[in-house]
Amino acid sequence: FFFKHKTAYEIPLRLVGSEMCIRDRDLETTSKNTKFSSICSVHMELVNDTFQSLDKYSSFCSLRPGIIPEIGAVLVTGLTPKILQQKNKSHFQMVKEIHHFIKSKKPVIMSGWNNILYDSMVLESAFYQCLLPVYVERLEGNRRHDLLSTARATSVFDPKKINYPLNEKKLPFFKLEDVCKANNINPEGDFHSSEVDVKSTIQIGKLIAEKCPLIWKSALLNLTKYEISNAVQKEKMFSTFESYYGRNHPKLGTWLCTHKAYKYELAWDLAQDPQEVINLMNDYSAFKKAISATPKKIRTIRPNRSQIILHPEQAQRVEPYSAISINTLNSRVNLINKNKERLTQLIDRINEEKVQEKQELDDQLEGSLYPEETIYPGSIQISKKDEKLMQDFHSSNDWNSRVKFIDKFDSQNFNWFCKRLIYDESPSSLSKEQFNEIHREIAKRLFSENEEKFVTIKEAQHQIDEKYGELEDTGLSL
Repeated sequence: FFFKHKTAYEIPLRLVGSEMCIRDRDLETTSKNTKFSSICSVHMELVNDTFQSLDKYSSFCSLRPGIIPEIGAVLVTGLTPKILQQKNKSHFQMVKEIHHFIKSKKPVIMSGWNNILYDSMVLESAFYQCLLPVYVERLEGNRRHDLLSTARATSVFDPKKINYPLNEKKLPFFKLEDVCKANNINPEGDFHSSEVDVKSTIQIGKLIAEKCPLIWKSALLNLTKYEISNAVQKEKMFSTFESYYGRNHPKLGTWLCTHKAYKYELAWDLAQDPQEVINLMNDYSAFKKAISATPKKIRTIRPNRSQIILHPEQAQRVEPYSAISINTLNSRVNLINKNKERLTQLIDRINEEKVQEKQELDDQLEGSLYPEETIYPGSIQISKKDEKLMQDFHSSNDWNSRVKFIDKFDSQNFNWFCKRLIYDESPSSLSKEQFNEIHREIAKRLFSENEEKFVTIKEAQHQIDEKYGELEDTGLSL
């Protein structure tokens, strides 16, 4: 299942399916901040394992009240506020349709281009704010896959099979439009529309499946926490890669332990000799300093991030691991295994201190967060009472009957979302006091003079001035 949605900012996503289903999705949104984005358009396409289209969903909606799109997003997508205000479908209606479409096609693999770190986060925030079950993309047999991660893996472990454009440093870059052009993929229509981006992503996925089948199959194997944990724990060594500082870096690791609080896997980077830190295990301060020093010694393998796990030979063929003998690598693995219990105890202690520090910071910030910011990936706590109220809210036939749910939720955030949804969809259903509460809060946000995580009137004016300045410099005009 491949998909893309748009806020007034443009993004691609897809859904690649289990049970012979692949889905691609693309969204256009109003902002780069996933918690304050408002989806403007979406295209989702269900395909089978040979990339034949089986079903699709495509839609636009009106701009949500109180939302100012980022100016750069408007210029990229062409979805101006005037165009969006002419759409009859509301944001709430479209989000419900997206949610229903995903549920109706389960089980599928949701796939896209940088979807896990953007599109999926936007969707989950939209579901959260619309009082819908948040994790529909990764429950009931559904899984998530990021085609951008798979494309990067091909450039590291199976180079020259797929063409990637190079930047000024002669390094490959992975902008969807440019990757398509480099591989003679020319879909009809304009890039940065949801449908064209989805069609493009499907073609890139098909190309990788044909030319790099090992990486493609590996990418679809480890999409759940159980799968990826099992993959790294059962192997003596494994290959993966990380992307940072504009480069893709191969990694050869051996499993060390599981993070007690966050439950992701931690692996020792076999480019590093573990003897140094092992010698310091009786001096906690020195051990902590050494384990935290650069170069980084422990690598994080996160579930639900579409992280690719490959045979150790893949990383052994490239630097720096190609310069390390197999005997040395085996010796490092054996050293880790021999001292794993004590290493794990010390690393758990370091991680517990970090978790405590983060919790203290979160406690300080708690009262200053907007309701939209209270979505935390994988950790939303919803009471049974609120779950039932959310179901009943969506079962109600009209907005006047939904008013009775206001202030009934245990969560004050859900009470806010309930009032906000009624304000958006049927403001006359609210009492004067309720209407004024939401209206004043939206006005407060829009007229804020502070630097906010959403677009204010002041910020929009600044963005417009900047764009005019850029155009004047080039002799063009809006």
